[in-house]
Amino acid sequence: MSIRTAARAVIVEDGRLLVTENESDTDRWYLTPGGGQHAGETLHETLRREVREEVGIEVSVGPLLAVQEFIPENHGRPDGQQQTNFLFRCERTGGTVESVNDDDPYQIGCTWLRITDLDTEAFFPKGLTPLLKAEEMEKMPIYLGETR
Repeated sequence: MSIRTAARAVIVEDGRLLVTENESDTDRWYLTPGGGQHAGETLHETLRREVREEVGIEVSVGPLLAVQEFIPENHGRPDGQQQTNFLFRCERTGGTVESVNDDDPYQIGCTWLRITDLDTEAFFPKGLTPLLKAEEMEKMPIYLGETR
């Protein structure tokens, strides 16, 4: 099995985090915008492309905040793909936030979630929530390890 490498954007404005809304037949969840790295692409290029594809905005990529791994078997999802996520602080530089992703069958939209509400929402990765709530992003990068 291959391991997917992905870049994800942590975009915070006015105490809110920009997330994609995702839904399956049984679940609804939120993720930071981002996705899989293509061959020949840097993580920064991946991130700018994915954010534009998923939420319709341009971003400047800032520092690496955290590295998070997801091993699907550890979460009862043996059919999923193992993934390593690199989470970067990003700032919006242009465009209007709108859901534009036609390729992801689960993404149904995008929205802003209050950081104070992240622990009550189905937001992933959960390990990022206390760091954002405590405004400890200056102390990152942090290795979140294998989490959902």
